[in-house]
Amino acid sequence: MAIEALLRYHSADLITPRKQRLPSTMIERVELARVSAQRARVLIVDDDRARRTTLEHHLHDLGYESVSARDGEEALVVLQREPIDAVLLDLVMPKIDGFEVLAHMRGDHRFAALPVIILSSLDDEDTIVDCISRGATDYVAWPFNPVLLNARLEASLSAKRLRDVEEAYVEQVRADRMRSDDLLRVMLPDSIAERLKDGERDIAEHFDEVTVLFADIVDFTPYAAQSDPQEVLRTLNQVFNCFDALCARHPVEKIKTIGDEFMAAAGLPIPSRDHALEAGALALDMLSALQDINPRLPRPVRIRIGLHSGPVIAGVIGARKLAYDLWGDTVNTAHRMQSSGIENAITVSEATYELLKDRCSLALRGHVQVKGKGEMRTYFLTGIA
Repeated sequence: MAIEALLRYHSADLITPRKQRLPSTMIERVELARVSAQRARVLIVDDDRARRTTLEHHLHDLGYESVSARDGEEALVVLQREPIDAVLLDLVMPKIDGFEVLAHMRGDHRFAALPVIILSSLDDEDTIVDCISRGATDYVAWPFNPVLLNARLEASLSAKRLRDVEEAYVEQVRADRMRSDDLLRVMLPDSIAERLKDGERDIAEHFDEVTVLFADIVDFTPYAAQSDPQEVLRTLNQVFNCFDALCARHPVEKIKTIGDEFMAAAGLPIPSRDHALEAGALALDMLSALQDINPRLPRPVRIRIGLHSGPVIAGVIGARKLAYDLWGDTVNTAHRMQSSGIENAITVSEATYELLKDRCSLALRGHVQVKGKGEMRTYFLTGIA
């Protein structure tokens, strides 16, 4: 199903072997990172000036940039202040020794994965094991073998670059997942989106009592045929964006727009005993808001609104483009209330009237001939008592 494509990031396995899940462009970035490792910035931490100078010259000859710190205290300041790719760390130093520097780094999430190569004249086995167990990346004895130091530094930096690229890729997956979340919530009610993310499929439910609202722009078809397309689009956007915002303020779910018609429903996907009142309040606000935005439109807009209450089936439909939609006679009757109504008025069926009569101001319109239904008693909703 195409829903799998839309939700692919929710089921992404982040521990899949790297070659199976990195796209070719990402593999190229990994290779580029490996090749560019020699341009890294290395922090030298040693209290001996002669040793620092020796290491600076050696790193320069290898193509690295270097920054020096005279002790552990200064090293921690440099790490806070400057971008560093690796650290060459002496152990025996005044103020803060190498063990403490290492502990500070491994305890700070910003530096926890930074390569640290211990470069010390303490080359007994116990010291080496202790350093590695505390989180050191590698250990090279002083005086150092230039070839060995270069190999271990290059290996550490290559691993860091590869890890950085992989972390960037994982972060991109998370960002894409968030975008897919946002897309689902734009397309579907939040509770339905969550159910899809949790793996539920074929979502369809019966609701005994909801109120369906249809709003249609009067005489929009001839206006669209005679007007500039950009003007038509701007008009629809301003009107329907306003209605979208009103739905967000009321406990009413926007279902869809169909051309110049707007459909919403109250009482689903979370049932509500006050569904008729909620839909009625939205309808009244839509008429009021239209008066506010009409002066800004290229042409004043008039609408008809219809409401009807009853049972519906609601669910997610579609393979490539998901939609939350409603079916049943209640939907058809609500649409008939709109199409048989009059402009800038809210026509409600007798079923909706019965739910609103004690809480709203309503006026009898009388019997109207409704396509497919025969004569129906209808009312106008004029306010909330």
